[in-house]
Amino acid sequence: MKQFAFFLLLVVFISCNKNENPQSDNSFAGKWIEFENYISPGTAWYWQPAKNVTVQINSNLSYTSDNDSYFWGRSGKIENLTDSTFLLRSPAFASPLNCNYKLEDGVLEVWYPCIEGCGSRFRKIN
Repeated sequence: MKQFAFFLLLVVFISCNKNENPQSDNSFAGKWIEFENYISPGTAWYWQPAKNVTVQINSNLSYTSDNDSYFWGRSGKIENLTDSTFLLRSPAFASPLNCNYKLEDGVLEVWYPCIEGCGSRFRKIN
């Protein structure tokens, strides 16, 4: 019985110790171009073409942008990256923004905190 309990604890420990910090895989590192924005003019929400803002994300998750975008600013840092959220520390805001994201098929979809729903879609470029 002691062996079974030890085995069970080992399985629980291993499953709880999964890496929830995708920073190490550098999937965020690189140059990204914003190609769509999610907006609401007060009625329905929809995706519209973006102004092609580029964001260069470094392996340490600091970033620079070629445009002073509303959410990203000219430079900043991504912090506390998990498998679906991160903090965006941008000079555009006094406090970091708690953002949700999805990275799938080469598209980074970021959702910012705002009342009407604000989002961006980025595509990695060379």
